[in-house]
Amino acid sequence: MKRFQIVILTIMLASLSACATNSLPSSSTESSVSISVSNPQDFLSELEDMETGQILEELKISDGGYTEDCFSVLSKRLVEFPEDTLRILKHSKLMTDEKFEELVITGIRSEISYTESDEEKKALYKYLKSASTGGEYAEMASKILDGWTFEGERIPSHEIEFAAQESGQSSGMISITLPQGWEFQEKTKKSDTEHEPLMLAGLNPLYTVYDIYDSDHTLIGAIGYSNYEPYEGDKDSVQVVYSALRLGSVYRFDTDSRYDVVKTNKYGTTALTTVVYQDGANAEPVNNWGILSYNNEKECFVAVELESNSVSESQVLEIAKSIEF
Repeated sequence: MKRFQIVILTIMLASLSACATNSLPSSSTESSVSISVSNPQDFLSELEDMETGQILEELKISDGGYTEDCFSVLSKRLVEFPEDTLRILKHSKLMTDEKFEELVITGIRSEISYTESDEEKKALYKYLKSASTGGEYAEMASKILDGWTFEGERIPSHEIEFAAQESGQSSGMISITLPQGWEFQEKTKKSDTEHEPLMLAGLNPLYTVYDIYDSDHTLIGAIGYSNYEPYEGDKDSVQVVYSALRLGSVYRFDTDSRYDVVKTNKYGTTALTTVVYQDGANAEPVNNWGILSYNNEKECFVAVELESNSVSESQVLEIAKSIEF
């Protein structure tokens, strides 16, 4: 047994005393099962003999009574059989309960640190990074990766303050993670005119805009902030929140063509979109990466534009997922 052996056994025996079976279903990952323990040392081994879906059900029945042993087995399954485990985590009906899903994801993430082999952890990290960039298991892989540090690959977040230029306006603060060596610099009028289309046109001029430079100190993006006015109580529609950025004829965040949500919480969403710049009807349009993220409690949003020729989509996705108000 692990760190909370006595508590785990007490809760487990109390909650499962009515169950007497020692047999396990052979196929269904949603079947009702129960552990019968005659010796404390047998507990973990019985969990290890269960299917992943059955472990989730036991965890749900126990109401978190013996979480650490369940998470230990689940994290080992993820290391050994990552795709199969992600499939079950994604499709289990139990995981539709947001609180239970959070319990499972947090538990697995914390238990991964006890895996003995650094090579196994590194292989899992790389697999989840790859899976999180797209495909069926992207959302689940991203949730497990969130906050996981490994060999310095996750860079500390930057805190950016968007200071209001007039009294009566509240300043804004966000946290965002950039790739190694990238940095922010307050936008100047010179960079505003010389480096189109990285200008975030139409954004609230009362707030600071920052340029984004890569590790070679090449300008590759910009980030800005604005508040917004709800329309008839609507604080969440794309048309209302980003009205200042959507409708420009020369420069716009083209949410009609693309608005792919990559992160959601009770205060809003973060999405990937396309930034279009076309200086004249006959000019060739420039399309860049766009990130939009809003907070309906504070009634504000941030907009990010990144050079499509210099920044990969996976980098854009990582940056987008890191944004916090």
